[in-house]
Amino acid sequence: LSFEFKVEGIKDYYETNEKLTFTFTPYQDGYLKIFLISNDTSQIIYPYKYPENKKFSDIQDKLFKKYKSVEFPILKWMNYSLISKRDKEFNQLIFVFTKKNIPFTSKVINNNIHKWIYSIPPNQRVIKNIIFEINKKD
Repeated sequence: LSFEFKVEGIKDYYETNEKLTFTFTPYQDGYLKIFLISNDTSQIIYPYKYPENKKFSDIQDKLFKKYKSVEFPILKWMNYSLISKRDKEFNQLIFVFTKKNIPFTSKVINNNIHKWIYSIPPNQRVIKNIIFEINKKD
């Protein structure tokens, strides 16, 4: 039960082009992956990887230290701008916090994300799903 974390700052509703920011606080040392799933896409938003230039990428194997809060996005030049093609769109953030660094190497689609999560033994991971709505601006 001590292998947990807290996420603060995510709202229930956003408007298109609004920025997503939040704070992550682990209660034990561990590794984090964050997936964003919408009606149309699935993506890994942390750790961000920019293959053409590593200096624009997050550290891929960052160890998060217990009780040390981290603001996201970590890379200050990056922003998580929320965009919706629909009048109203639901999005899901999936936080996967693991005791060991377990890379996600598959194509980032919903089915592969869930296969990867459930391949990790339950005593080695903790997962939180946060759902929010994006409303298109008029």
